[in-house]
Amino acid sequence: MKKTIKSAKGFSLIELSIVILIVGILVAGVTSSSRLIRRMKIISAQNTTRSSPISSIKDLSVWYETSLDESFDNAEESDDAQVTTWFDLNPQTSFKINATQPTLDNKPRFKDAIFNGLAGIYFDGSNDFLLASSAGIVGKGLTIFIVAKRSGFPTWQGMLSGIPTSTVWDHDQTGFLAYLDVNNGTIYTGASNTYWASVAQTNPMDNIPFIFTNIFTGTTNITYLNASVGSTTNIATNFNVDKLYLGSRYGNGPTQFFRGHVAEIVIFSRALNTEERLAVTAYLSKKYAIKTS
Repeated sequence: MKKTIKSAKGFSLIELSIVILIVGILVAGVTSSSRLIRRMKIISAQNTTRSSPISSIKDLSVWYETSLDESFDNAEESDDAQVTTWFDLNPQTSFKINATQPTLDNKPRFKDAIFNGLAGIYFDGSNDFLLASSAGIVGKGLTIFIVAKRSGFPTWQGMLSGIPTSTVWDHDQTGFLAYLDVNNGTIYTGASNTYWASVAQTNPMDNIPFIFTNIFTGTTNITYLNASVGSTTNIATNFNVDKLYLGSRYGNGPTQFFRGHVAEIVIFSRALNTEERLAVTAYLSKKYAIKTS
C-alpha cells in the first residue's frame, strides 16, 4: 500500500495576523490594566489628601504636594517635565505662596510613580531649586513636615530653608534651616544663629522614602524621622521669613543643593501639639505607605 505523507504547513498570513492581533489585544489589556491601577491609586491619594487633617489645623502657612491636579500646570504634570511652578494649596488663605523657578537650567523635574505610585519632584543636586517669595511666616514657633528620599550624595545638601529679607545664612537672624544632610548618619536643623546646636537625626540614606518633621516651639527645637524622635535642644526663636528655598539651602544665595525627590512639604507657623503632629504624620504615612511605628 502506498503511504501518503502530508507535509507540515506553516501558519498562513491570515493565521499570523490573527495571532498578532490576539497578542496585541492582550498587551493592550495589560497596559490598560496597569494604567487603570495607577489611576485608581492616584484618585485614592487625591481623596486622602482632600480629607486630610491639614486643612483643619490652624496656622497653616504653605502646603505643597504632588497628587492633586491643581498642584502643577497641566503641561508640566507629565513624567520628566520641567517644573516652573509648584502651587501652594493652603485652603486657609486666598494669598498663595507658590514656589517658582523661571530659569530653565535651574528647574527641577516632575517624576511619575516615585512614592507609592505617586509623583515626586526631582532636584538634581547641582543647581535645581524653587523659590517662594513673600512668604510672610512670622512667630516664635514653626512646624515643618517633609516627605522625600535622596538619590545620591554629591555634597552636604539642604532641602528647605527660610530667610528674612536679607541675611547671610538661613540659620542666621530670623530664618531657619529645616533640613541639612551631612552624610555622616545625621540630618541637622537650625535657627537663631544656633546652627551646630540644632537637633540631629538618623539619615535613611539613598532611595528610602521618609517623613521628616521639625518643630520649633520658641524655646526648643526637636525633630522626628518617621517613628524616631531626636533629642531636644534649647533654642530661642522668633521667625520673620520672607523667602522659602526648596531643593537647596541658603548661604549668600542658593547652595548645597538636594539630590533626590520631594513629594510633600507642609509648614505651620506655630508648634503643633502632639495630637496634631500625629494626625498629620498618620495622613502622610497612609498616603505614601511609609511606616511610622
